[in-house]
Amino acid sequence: FLAMSRQGLPIQSNSPDGQARILSWMEASDQATVARAMGEVMSTDFSPVLPDVAVPVSVILGWSEGMPVDAPALESLYTDQYAGLDSVEFHTIDGARHFVMLDQPEAFHAVLAPLVTGGN
Repeated sequence: FLAMSRQGLPIQSNSPDGQARILSWMEASDQATVARAMGEVMSTDFSPVLPDVAVPVSVILGWSEGMPVDAPALESLYTDQYAGLDSVEFHTIDGARHFVMLDQPEAFHAVLAPLVTGGN
C-alpha cells in the first residue's frame, strides 16, 4: 500500500514537502478504508444526477509541467465530466498537481475565498 502510494506522490504534489505531507497522511490512514472509498468513488457514475444539482459548482484543478496531459486537455477532461451541470465554473491553477492547496496555497486561497464568502 505505502509502496504504491510513494510511486504516486509526484502526481499528487510538485513539492517534496507536499509529498512528505501526503505520505504521512497515507501512513496514518486505514488501508481497508482507503481501498473501500477509492473503489466506491471509481466505480460510481454520478453523471445521471448532475442535472439535478441546483446550486453553482466551482471546480478547482491544478496543472503543471510534466503532467501526462497539457492544460487544454485537462480542462477538456473536466468539462466533459461536468457536462450535465447547468452552472459550473472551472479554476485552473498553474504550478500545482492534485493537492492544489499544498503546491499553490496562495493561489488556491485566492480562488476559494470569494467562493466561500460569496464574493465579499
